[in-house]
Amino acid sequence: MGRAGLGGGIGVMGGVVALLGGAPWFVVLPVVAVVAVLVGPQIVIPQDSKHKLDWWKDGRDRKERRQERRDERREKRRRVQEEQPAPLPSPVPPPLDGALRPAGQRGRR
Repeated sequence: MGRAGLGGGIGVMGGVVALLGGAPWFVVLPVVAVVAVLVGPQIVIPQDSKHKLDWWKDGRDRKERRQERRDERREKRRRVQEEQPAPLPSPVPPPLDGALRPAGQRGRR
């Protein structure tokens, strides 16, 4: 990120805020938001073509690495599921005897 990009962006924002100094907040807020959306990418994305190319390559490489890790985890999960036997069905729970009935129902059937 070059200092000119950041300084220019701050300068534009400062100029807009100065022009709208006496305006109500509901006018200033949308104007500042629109200017931030227009100026923000110029501040974040490098403007020098060599650095911009590196920035895009790094982003693409990072995305590819994330996808590879995701695929590896998915493949590992699939292998583990294939290796494990299917779970046995759960047995039928035993009927409740008189000792386990709620206090109000003891002695009745």
